[in-house]
Amino acid sequence: MTCTGPENAGAHEVSHPTVTVDIEPGPQRMTARIHGEIDMDEAPGVRAELIAALEASVTGLDVDLSALIFCDSAGLQVLLDLHHRARRSGKTLVLKTSSQLSRLLDLTQTRHLFTIDDGNGRRPSPHGHPGPADHAGRTAAQPDIRPLDDAVIAYNDEP
Repeated sequence: MTCTGPENAGAHEVSHPTVTVDIEPGPQRMTARIHGEIDMDEAPGVRAELIAALEASVTGLDVDLSALIFCDSAGLQVLLDLHHRARRSGKTLVLKTSSQLSRLLDLTQTRHLFTIDDGNGRRPSPHGHPGPADHAGRTAAQPDIRPLDDAVIAYNDEP
């Protein structure tokens, strides 16, 4: 939020965070509750807090995003990075999503990478349940998933 207007004439614009991250420690897992918006301005701070919570946990991190009202590609990248870090460290990441985030995961075809808490305490495997095997030995519910590499996205106008 930016404070502007006649009553603030001559004052500097003041930016307020549009997201809050509440961390609740548990004996084995940490829980993070995120409220508000994750965009390119807020993503670095959210990333730092979630990584610290993941590293402090014994078995993993549960992220409650049910109060999230906006998430852009920077926010999605935070979640993908967190997923990758959890896998590398032998921990798990479980997301409780908002309708907005569910739509983003569907549109970007990244839902299958995450374990989603369906709200009833059930945590299905991120790769689904086994189904009939194909010629490569994979099941229909087990796509050919490779670990995410730390990558830099370059745009056409960058060298």
